[in-house]
Amino acid sequence: MLGYVQHTYNPASYYQSLGQFFIGLAPIVGGLLSVDLITELLFPQIDIKEIIKAIELNLSSSESVLSALKGLLISIQLMKGHYIELLSNNPPRFFLWFFLVSSILSHLTPSPADFIGVRIGLIYFVGIVILACLVGINAVIYELTLELVYYVTAVFINFFPFVILHNVVLIMVGKILTLK
Repeated sequence: MLGYVQHTYNPASYYQSLGQFFIGLAPIVGGLLSVDLITELLFPQIDIKEIIKAIELNLSSSESVLSALKGLLISIQLMKGHYIELLSNNPPRFFLWFFLVSSILSHLTPSPADFIGVRIGLIYFVGIVILACLVGINAVIYELTLELVYYVTAVFINFFPFVILHNVVLIMVGKILTLK
């Protein structure tokens, strides 16, 4: 977490209160879009959207938690193969990509102020979803929500190992630099 943007809003305005939800989630959405853009710019031969679709398909076709976990492990193995191929083809570009992506992903977490905003806006967002379901468009909302969950999970599976590796490297460098 790097910080947060301080802003004011009118709590009596439903529109502005709903906006709190989207403002609070902006670090996650912006970070994921940035990672996607960086990946497409540095490795245009890799179709990240196809990889994410494959992971989504694997998750959506699972009939149990165990089969979903097996699917996740298979997806991680596939991603490992892609990353090893990228590393062997162009190591400098891979390390630049690795640094940029892991730096962004390690700072995706919304700040405490963002979580407060999400909580405020979530009440209005859930109200709109419930109202939409009562009106009769619940199938569309279900599909959109399911797609969003699959997408976020797929991106998480795809890039999370780099966050861990990035943090381990930073800790090791910090320890080395503080040796006397």
